[in-house]
Amino acid sequence: MDLLCFTIFQQTSLKKNNADILYKSAESARLFNALSLSENKYESVIDNEAENDYPLISFWLGDIKQRLGKYNEAITQYKLYLSEHQDEK
Repeated sequence: MDLLCFTIFQQTSLKKNNADILYKSAESARLFNALSLSENKYESVIDNEAENDYPLISFWLGDIKQRLGKYNEAITQYKLYLSEHQDEK
């Protein structure tokens, strides 16, 4: 099953409020370069207050926003990622 089919399957057959499904759907959309869909799914995970379960979410959301030309929003996400991981080396 390719990534687009997987993403569509997730959207139509599984609970939309499940943070794990939303995150995996965002990842699939990102890998398929469906940037707006990926942005929406990552933001839904954050809206569900589950971002702490996904330590790379702010990095990938920043990447998506940068690729969409939303540079100020991308900077915000990258700064958030750096502040959350500043002690890691």
